[in-house]
Amino acid sequence: MIIRKIFNFGIIGTGQIAHIHYQALKNIHNARLIAIQDINLKTAMNFARKYKIKQYYKNYLDLLKNKKIDVVIICTPHWTHEEIGINAAKFGKHVLIEKPLANTAKSAENIINSCKKNNVKLGVIFQNRFSNRALKLKSYIQRGKLGKIVVANVLVNWHRTQEYYNNAPWRAFKSEAGGGVLMTQAIHFIDLLQWCIGQPESVYAYTDVKTHNIEVEDTAVAVLRFKSGILGIIESTVSTYPELPAQLCLYGSKGIAILEEHRGKIKLTILPNNEEEKNYKIINYKKMFNGAIPKLQESLNHQKQIEDFIESIYFNKKPEVDGREGIKSLKIIESIYRSSNRKEEVKLN
Repeated sequence: MIIRKIFNFGIIGTGQIAHIHYQALKNIHNARLIAIQDINLKTAMNFARKYKIKQYYKNYLDLLKNKKIDVVIICTPHWTHEEIGINAAKFGKHVLIEKPLANTAKSAENIINSCKKNNVKLGVIFQNRFSNRALKLKSYIQRGKLGKIVVANVLVNWHRTQEYYNNAPWRAFKSEAGGGVLMTQAIHFIDLLQWCIGQPESVYAYTDVKTHNIEVEDTAVAVLRFKSGILGIIESTVSTYPELPAQLCLYGSKGIAILEEHRGKIKLTILPNNEEEKNYKIINYKKMFNGAIPKLQESLNHQKQIEDFIESIYFNKKPEVDGREGIKSLKIIESIYRSSNRKEEVKLN
């Protein structure tokens, strides 16, 4: 499919993830980053200077007033997504938001409704869905190669220091981040879990703060029950050392699949009941991380998702991860919080 248009992008928020979006946009022939914004004007200036972007702003509303911009990518703290997303839609910009869609499902619904009302596309960044290994895994499941899936586990056991929260205090507060390790770290693999096998119907969960001085959880464990009968576990913490790759483990009557990811590198291991399909090991992790937060290295899957979003605009179709898809993992996480607070099993809304 040929797209005969150059789409002009603006990025709101120039933290670490914005650099990944720049790299992704640079490699898309019909996308051009023409403006950026950050409330810290010096940070915006440095970003603009580094990548030779002529237009930069301190106030995001000034960026939205730029009539040349077709799409905005929102890379700001979670609690700001609702206001910025709604205003971007009002200015007629198509909206692509880094996960989570918002810090609450209610706020996410408000963004979805604003984009629908203003007839603009809405996408949520869950770039792991676009990796070749994740797509291979989903195809494998759909073709019944694992047989009847019995157990599905998400394991995200990482390490974050107290400085991680001190340097960006909003991460430590429920009202701003929406939650802790589940909302900020584990959400990508919670999304992959429901993308592969559907939404759970109920959860029973515990959340806690183990090693940090923060309001939100740094550790969570949840037991899931799916309508299909699958049982599952979400285990997530940023209180362990050293950190391991995140994992989605699917255990079936005909085989086991393990998808691992760390800083953009993805590995898929399939252990089927026949020998000819065992060559799925893609990446070997040669060394453990020393507790520091390694920089995200890969932009390819972000690139693929942005390309999909451009196609959705040009051909007026639903993006692969629209607002309705993006809110699913958020609803699972909110159900985990409700269960932990009530100390009982809860049904998903």
